[in-house]
Amino acid sequence: MLGRRLTWKVAPLYLLVIGLCTVAIAWFAGDALRDYDQRLNQTTLTRHAQVIAPRIAQLLAEDRAAEIPEWCRQFTADNGTYCTVLDTDGRLLGNTSHETEQALLFAERPEFEQALQGQTGTDIRADAVDDQSMMYVALPVKRAGKLVAAVRIGAVSNLSGAIVGRFYGRVALIGVVTALVALALTVWVFSRRVIRPLRRLQIGAQRFAAGDLGHTLEAPASEEFVELTEVLNTMAHQLDDKIRTITSQSKERQAILASMIEGVFAVDQEQRVISLNAAAAQLLGVDIDTARGRDIMEVVRNLELQKFVARTLESDKPLEQTITLRVDNAERICQVYGSQLRDVQQRGEGAVIVLHDQTRIRQLEQVRQEFVANVSHELKTPITAIKVSVETLLAERDPEDDWPAWRFIHTIERQADRLGAIIEDLLTLARLEQEDREGEIALKPGSIQMVVRAACETCQADAAAKQIDIIYEVDSELRTRINATLVEQAVVNLLNNSIKYSAPQTSVNVTAERRGNEVVIEVTDQGPGIEPEYLPRLFERFYRTDKARSRAMGGTGLGLSIVKHVANAHGGRVSVVSVAAPDPNHGSTFGIHLPGMFSDEAIESKA
Repeated sequence: MLGRRLTWKVAPLYLLVIGLCTVAIAWFAGDALRDYDQRLNQTTLTRHAQVIAPRIAQLLAEDRAAEIPEWCRQFTADNGTYCTVLDTDGRLLGNTSHETEQALLFAERPEFEQALQGQTGTDIRADAVDDQSMMYVALPVKRAGKLVAAVRIGAVSNLSGAIVGRFYGRVALIGVVTALVALALTVWVFSRRVIRPLRRLQIGAQRFAAGDLGHTLEAPASEEFVELTEVLNTMAHQLDDKIRTITSQSKERQAILASMIEGVFAVDQEQRVISLNAAAAQLLGVDIDTARGRDIMEVVRNLELQKFVARTLESDKPLEQTITLRVDNAERICQVYGSQLRDVQQRGEGAVIVLHDQTRIRQLEQVRQEFVANVSHELKTPITAIKVSVETLLAERDPEDDWPAWRFIHTIERQADRLGAIIEDLLTLARLEQEDREGEIALKPGSIQMVVRAACETCQADAAAKQIDIIYEVDSELRTRINATLVEQAVVNLLNNSIKYSAPQTSVNVTAERRGNEVVIEVTDQGPGIEPEYLPRLFERFYRTDKARSRAMGGTGLGLSIVKHVANAHGGRVSVVSVAAPDPNHGSTFGIHLPGMFSDEAIESKA
């Protein structure tokens, strides 16, 4: 079909060119033929006039003008021409023409006007009687160099309309035959030289489209088709390489997604599911094949997850949220991460959502917390009994009694006190985690200055024992939503930590200020500093940078962990800045970063 269309697009152009050439040739040939006929007639008539002119001059010289008409008839009867003679006054002396005009009208003819002026006159016009094309040639007749008359010879043009018509008919016939032959040759040549190579290229392109990219097209004889064939072959090989690469990458990606324990699914801008892996299908309780192409609201019956997907599509930043899914009457606690999918031009094409099932981890964490809380609570009673017993023994001790066992009783007392402190911290941590998980931590508008001042007063005795000054600087108008008791406990823990590790006769500075959208409480000491490798784990439970030194100072290893939990319960964070140095008193700065509410209206509305 493509070949026939191309053929019949080219063929009319050839026919038009041939037709225009035929018309041009016929017009030029006809014009040349008429020009030749006119020159031939003019030459013949001029010779006839030259023959008759001396005879007319002789008859006029002999006063035999009356014989001129007869003589003209005899002359014209022999050669089939017409002869007309006028004197210089325009009088008709002889005429064999079938024109019937008066003599004065003959004198007005162009050829006679020129001849009576001594020139050769010529004119071609249609005859008024039979509408034939006539040619007239008039010559002046002179005697002794004096103009005495004018003779005109006329004849019917040899090139009649019928002859011209037959000429044009033959030219038209030849043009038609030539056009048909040219059309046939054009179709044949075009079919062999153009259509057939295009057919082969079309078949090869169809094989490429069907996936047979290993096929190689044969190069035709035409240079243009050779270049096109090379381009198509190169394109096919490049596509083959790219498709193989993409297929390999797709299989690798599918293998990775299939082996992931995290659920991953992607949606487009209209929230239609593009793809999802087996883990996501299991967490969402859907079938992979039926979920693709459907709206997320049809696939997932969870309002929180639907809203999370919508927020991810609108946000330029990655999002994170904890969502509880219910599948087959079982709850799944998932940490959900979402970010936008973007194309090469960084335009949003959708979003990818990652579901991390934390149900087992949360269950184990809850078991751990309950275990720690229960064990700590159960251990509190025997520890209390031990302390009471030791205190009773020491109370009844005779001051002069130097029994060696008293030294071990003092050791029991110290260790019982330390164990009691550890249990109290564990119970505090368990209570914080439970209240944070259940949302029972009450946050109210409060003054940061009052909290810091109360914490400093609590630690004043320990600081005075080491001759350490506690200096605090807090704006009295700095307020935000806090749990005053917990924040005070966190500041007390930081102060106790700084006092323990600071040298005597130094100072500990406590500051609180607004930084951007945060309220930052910082405790800075002049201690020895902390090695950089210890900083990331400093707020873990029971983590010690120097275990021997820490135990000697009587720490429980839970103080900083409590500080971190208090900050997290407020939606904040903790920080530490410290550079260990050989010189003493280098110092460390511990910070508690709390979300700031800097106006009473904001604080009250949030509360």
